[in-house]
Amino acid sequence: MRKQLDVKPYVNNYFFTFTTTWRIMMRIKLTFLCLMLLAVLTANVQGAHVYWVGGVDNEFGLGDNWSAGYPTESDIGVMASGTATLNPGDETPPNAMSELWMAGGANPGVAEIDQSTSTINVTNWVIIGQGYGGDTAGDATPGGTAILNLSGTAVFNQVAGGGGDTHIAETSGGITTKGYLNLSGSAIYNNNHGRFNMGVNTGALGYVTIKENATLNLNNEWHQLGFTGGVAQVTQDGGTVNVNASAAPEVDDANGWDSVGHLVVGGWGGSCTYDLNAGKINTAGGIVLSDADAGFVNTYGIFNLNGGTLTTPGVQAGFVGTLAQPPLLRSISMVVS
Repeated sequence: MRKQLDVKPYVNNYFFTFTTTWRIMMRIKLTFLCLMLLAVLTANVQGAHVYWVGGVDNEFGLGDNWSAGYPTESDIGVMASGTATLNPGDETPPNAMSELWMAGGANPGVAEIDQSTSTINVTNWVIIGQGYGGDTAGDATPGGTAILNLSGTAVFNQVAGGGGDTHIAETSGGITTKGYLNLSGSAIYNNNHGRFNMGVNTGALGYVTIKENATLNLNNEWHQLGFTGGVAQVTQDGGTVNVNASAAPEVDDANGWDSVGHLVVGGWGGSCTYDLNAGKINTAGGIVLSDADAGFVNTYGIFNLNGGTLTTPGVQAGFVGTLAQPPLLRSISMVVS
């Protein structure tokens, strides 16, 4: 769930107890100046919304295809619909943008990025399928569908040191929204900061496919596949998924279970099916199936080890906070052919 900065100015209870007109006027002026400063700071934090228009061609990195030039490091790039490409010979993105929302904004449709080369950098939130139906939550506009296809030598970085998470389909109010991340060739998706969550909230449907020599790197935190009522499906027919711990492991005293570098398959009322048919999964922390922590019910996690290699410190089912069941398996490396 994305969090928005909510700045509420402090009002002194005895502000109007002063009898001196001069003091009252001075405080009114100071309050006004503070409010203006807060407004400026909030605007800088949120950044401008720069919209994909595709008026010249489909090149993602070409500034003329965006409403105000290619989004800067303080801007939010919004693709409500349309198709963008980043192929050999296309304009290279000149800088990182702050956030990328696909199938976001008002009246979202189908938004697609087809990247086969070069690098896209985003410093904060990456949302592939944003089902808020508008620039603010609560708009009743139906959600859309977002597709991010990475192939060839493409690299997509959610930059280390930034903020925010990667969400593959995120929604509110039950609006149906779909998000797809498809990795093939030697493509790489790096989630260098925050969590990699799929199917966030009821109505969100998140899908990831990994094949050939592609790589999905999930660094830092723990990652929820199917979250708070959402649905996720991961199909791995090759490639490598690395779930790394960029911070020191955190340990639950009740069971000695690391909470950094986790891969959670079905969490907090969500559901996920992960099919490992070929390729490798390496996790610094464990794999948790059906994480019903915080009292969530109807949580389902299914992991089908049909082929490939799974290397993890442990697999745990039915995790419920400090009432967790003991891990079913520990320090395993399973190979199925």
